[in-house]
Amino acid sequence: MELNLDPRNLGRAEGMTFFGAVLAVVGSVLPWATLMNNSINGLEANGVVTLGLGLLVAAIALFRIDGRVVHASNAFIGVFIFVVGLETYWNMGTLGLMVWPGWGLYATMASAAFIVTGGAIGFSSFTVQGGNAEATT
Repeated sequence: MELNLDPRNLGRAEGMTFFGAVLAVVGSVLPWATLMNNSINGLEANGVVTLGLGLLVAAIALFRIDGRVVHASNAFIGVFIFVVGLETYWNMGTLGLMVWPGWGLYATMASAAFIVTGGAIGFSSFTVQGGNAEATT
């Protein structure tokens, strides 16, 4: 584990994952819905879950915790963030009121694409030789 907390020094996979994590954190506190001129931010809904997962992924990227399992886990977390956002989006239609999705919900769902892509790039950068996974440069 390398302790270099400057995000400008992140590799391609870690940088994309970190960007997605920051987007998830920001999107989690922005409005997820507008209900009759009232904004409902993400922390009043499932945004607490996506905020925690975004912070976890950001810490993993910043501390450069590496390995195939870590990158695969990041991709899985990204999919989970998307599913949480999608479930929230779908449930808005069941209210039967005038509810519109907010920018925070869209940002949170978009963050999943960056996290999953970063996890996939990181996962594919490892080659298995003789039973051991080694990072390729």
